[in-house]
Amino acid sequence: MKKKDILISVVLINFNNKLGLEKTLGSIKNQVASCFEIIYVDGGSTDGSLDVANSYTNFFSVSLIGKDTGIYNAMNLGVKNSNGKYVVFLNSGDCLLGPDVLEIVSSKIVSVSNETLFFGYAEIISDYSKWLWPSPRKTENPSSLKSWLTHHEPNHQSMFFPKKYCLRNPFDEQLVIIADKKFKRRALEHLDYSFIPSPLVKFSLGGVSSHINDLNQLKTFLRDYQIYYISEKMTFSNLLSLIKADLKVTIKYMLQKALDKDFWKLLGVFKSKNFI
Repeated sequence: MKKKDILISVVLINFNNKLGLEKTLGSIKNQVASCFEIIYVDGGSTDGSLDVANSYTNFFSVSLIGKDTGIYNAMNLGVKNSNGKYVVFLNSGDCLLGPDVLEIVSSKIVSVSNETLFFGYAEIISDYSKWLWPSPRKTENPSSLKSWLTHHEPNHQSMFFPKKYCLRNPFDEQLVIIADKKFKRRALEHLDYSFIPSPLVKFSLGGVSSHINDLNQLKTFLRDYQIYYISEKMTFSNLLSLIKADLKVTIKYMLQKALDKDFWKLLGVFKSKNFI
């Protein structure tokens, strides 16, 4: 395939998640679209992931092994080595929902001439339930979706970003956990967006951004939020946002510790019933 024919670059990030990698690659391999490529970035796995990756060597446009210094650096490297007009980021374990996902998105890409951010539903999976993000009732009309986007971001894996935009606005690597939040928020503020009313990706809870396992991780969250809200510009609005974010993540940590597994059961109930 010629570079000019590649519409979507799938940047696939993996580190020691062999089973997740197999699932993700299976969902990509089943795509009926042909105008995409895979950029594989592996932090230097030792769990057999590289054996899986080697079996897909001919399926990768680029394979970068042990070249990154962390997940957000890996994503930036993936963008720099991609050839597509658009980029989507998948971590091992994330799966495209159906064989026509990339074909659906490609048809949207060719219909616009300006830099547009595309996103759709993500099917969120927990040990106890599943739900769509955003909730369908938040996308009933453009007004409700716009209101929802004021305080929320779509699932990262369900978003397709213009490559040129990604090159101009790389992930902030000084942020350890929430660089994707900053990346998404900036894109929503600076790009036109188009919502695709289809489930595009399946995302399983369990990553560092959803579980706060100990005080050190909580401190990392608080540090990231301070950088995110305060480092660029000190305003009353930013300070208020920082306080709200700190309170929210601290309360979440306390609830997770107090309720343990019941926290995720209750969260699943509320999310699946579209209460939050």
